[in-house]
Amino acid sequence: PVHGLRCFCQHPRCRSASRSQSTGPAMPFQHEEFEWSEQEEPHKSRRLGLLKEFPEVKKGLGNKNWTLTPMVLGANLVQFSLAYFMRDVPLWAMLIVAYTIGGSINHAMTLAMHELSHNLASKSLLWNRVLGLLSNLPLGLPSYA
Repeated sequence: PVHGLRCFCQHPRCRSASRSQSTGPAMPFQHEEFEWSEQEEPHKSRRLGLLKEFPEVKKGLGNKNWTLTPMVLGANLVQFSLAYFMRDVPLWAMLIVAYTIGGSINHAMTLAMHELSHNLASKSLLWNRVLGLLSNLPLGLPSYA
């Protein structure tokens, strides 16, 4: 428990601590550290199962992971270039460009962050992490985990 509060989650450490300390108000969930899952990445096992069941699908697949790196770098370039070149335009024009082009790039970056969180861009864990942080730059708020 944190700060004398009881936690009612299913984590073994919290259950034993909650039973041993019955004072303090209940809290739904709060932990000191982030908990990592030890399960394997779910898309890989599903992909292997589908390939086993439907082997003809394999000829349509390829290693397309290399496209993520230029997409993230290009999106960063476009987004920051637009920010620079739109500095002197009227507000209405900036809002239209931000909604259309910026919104599309931001959505693409959230999809890229999802792929990168599963380490699908490269065999190098470090490069996946670096690319994930770069894909978060145009969003303005930290959201890559």
